[in-house]
Amino acid sequence: MILETFNKLFEYKSEQGDQWRILKQDSDGLFRGDCEDFALSVLYYVSAEKSLFKCWELSATRAKIHYVDNNGGHAVLQFDGKYIMYLPSNCKTA
Repeated sequence: MILETFNKLFEYKSEQGDQWRILKQDSDGLFRGDCEDFALSVLYYVSAEKSLFKCWELSATRAKIHYVDNNGGHAVLQFDGKYIMYLPSNCKTA
């Protein structure tokens, strides 16, 4: 899956606390979650091509997830030196 496709299928959904999960498509075909779910799911679906082993390997070598505490926190994926993050203008919002 390419990043542009994932962005179109992602809908931001606030949750209580941080759950840090790889999202699955729901019955509407959307991925719903918050910023850390977005970061993990992009790593899994776009970068690791749906392979947990490759996801683990990339996280050890080419990918990092940064957590920024900005009065509520925000997670951002860094992959091959590029920052990939949830932006409301790129994705659907609930």
